[in-house]
Amino acid sequence: MPDFSQDALTGEAFETSVRQVAHQLFRGSEFTGSIKVSGRERDEIIDTGTELIIVEATKIKAKKKTIYDLEKSASLVKELKKNSKFSEYNFRILLITLEEPTADQSEYVRLARTGCPKEIISFSTLFSRLFNARHYIRIRGDYAFGSIRNPADDLDFRVPQSSYIPTALSDTNSGNAVKAADLAFLSQEGGVFAIFGDYGSGKSMTMRDIYFRARDQFIAARSTRCPIYLNLREHLAQGEPDEVLYSHARKIGFEGPQNLISAWRAGFTTLFLDGFDELTPPQFAVSVQNLRHARRFAVEIVKKFIEQTPRTAPIFIAGRANYFDDREEAKLALGYADIAHVYDLAGFTDADIQKYLKKNGCAFTNLASYAPFVAWLHCQ
Repeated sequence: MPDFSQDALTGEAFETSVRQVAHQLFRGSEFTGSIKVSGRERDEIIDTGTELIIVEATKIKAKKKTIYDLEKSASLVKELKKNSKFSEYNFRILLITLEEPTADQSEYVRLARTGCPKEIISFSTLFSRLFNARHYIRIRGDYAFGSIRNPADDLDFRVPQSSYIPTALSDTNSGNAVKAADLAFLSQEGGVFAIFGDYGSGKSMTMRDIYFRARDQFIAARSTRCPIYLNLREHLAQGEPDEVLYSHARKIGFEGPQNLISAWRAGFTTLFLDGFDELTPPQFAVSVQNLRHARRFAVEIVKKFIEQTPRTAPIFIAGRANYFDDREEAKLALGYADIAHVYDLAGFTDADIQKYLKKNGCAFTNLASYAPFVAWLHCQ
């Protein structure tokens, strides 16, 4: 899905997004798609079996555009009612706007005579009927993100966002250095983003920082993709993406897991898969060939996520670099293509550690005196 900013979004892209949400919202219904009736275009007609829903999508805030859309929709309803096929049907008109409808738009629709129920709502309201993304974000914040823990209490996963110290990410294709903030921006167009790092290099902290940035973009209505963060180690032996997402929803206490699955299938998520290296391969492997087969079997769920996620929806995956023998094995096992964005996470330098200590008010003269803390920091 595109970034829903006024400057970047075309009318066609907006109509496509409305159609995708509607298809998931009214699963099992028949759809005509965008059609022309009596020489006038209709964005979408949804046949639920007992009701015909005429959908019109527009970016334009002008009242005269609302009048035009409602009149042509009412005209279509009148025409369809003459068809004996729909003699027992109810009819409804649904006008979808990019931003919240203005008072003039809402008042006109409320008072207009159309011969059937009608309403005008924003895309955000339509999307919330499919998936309560803001509620997901609220309760996701009360659950662990990968291996992130408070050094003073291993049971405390509520490490503040301010504790994140950006570490160097290197693009394996260009060698250029990038930051988590760069990846949050680059992911707007979709694609696979693979982050490799050694044990303790900061993979979970980096993934969580990108998640927070994606969350902020969504809340500010600069994106329609809700970030979904999965700890893969909690989903061992689960073979299908639907199963993993359902389990994830139940673990964090999100009611309506099927709605989360629908939002993902419609392409309205940014997916974070943390810890592919924690998907343990079976213990039966005895040879190098069998080990490779076992690793591929273990991470097959990641490959399925990549295959089944709409291409315009971003996916971030992270894990230890030495889980695989080489990057070619990683690419084949995880299932990302040559066009994927692949990064190496360098981990903490002494300067990074000193910056963290200074930021948290720790006096120091040399890092040796902070050996236990440094050991913990490198494990995040």
